[in-house]
Amino acid sequence: AGAVVTVADPRAEVTAKAAAELGVRVVAPEEILTVETDFLVPCALGGIINADTVDRIAARFIVGAANNQLADPALSARLLERGILHAPDFLVSAGGVIGGAVELVGFDEAEVRARSEAIGPAVVDVLRRAEELGLDPLTAAEHAVAERLAAEAAA
Repeated sequence: AGAVVTVADPRAEVTAKAAAELGVRVVAPEEILTVETDFLVPCALGGIINADTVDRIAARFIVGAANNQLADPALSARLLERGILHAPDFLVSAGGVIGGAVELVGFDEAEVRARSEAIGPAVVDVLRRAEELGLDPLTAAEHAVAERLAAEAAA
C-alpha cells in the first residue's frame, strides 16, 4: 500500500530476516526514535521514552504494545506539548488481557473478539476525552479507568 516500515532490533539476525522477507528498512536501535515517521510502535522494551529520549522522538503518534513505554508518566504531557499523541500502552495491549480472560472467567471466542474490537474505539474515546479536558492521554486514560472501576464497585 506504499507504506515504508522501519524496524530496529538489537539482534541483527532478526532485522536481516525482516528486511529480506518483508522488505522493511532497518536502522540501528539507537536511531529508531529519530526516524521521521507517522507512527512509532514500541513493542518489546519498556522505558524507551525517558528524559533522555523524549525530545528526540520524530514520530507523530506513539502506539505500541510494550508495557511501560514511558519511564515516567509525566512524559505523556511532554509528548503532547511536542505535538505527539501517545496511546497509553495498557489500552493498546488490552487484547492480551482479554485473551487471557478466556482461561480465567470463561469468555468464548465471540466475546473475546467483541471485546478486542472495542480497543480501537476506546483509544479514540480516550484521545477525544483528553483533548476535551485539556489532559494528556495517559492522565485521561487513568481517569477513565478509575471511573470504570468505581462504577463496577458500586454495582
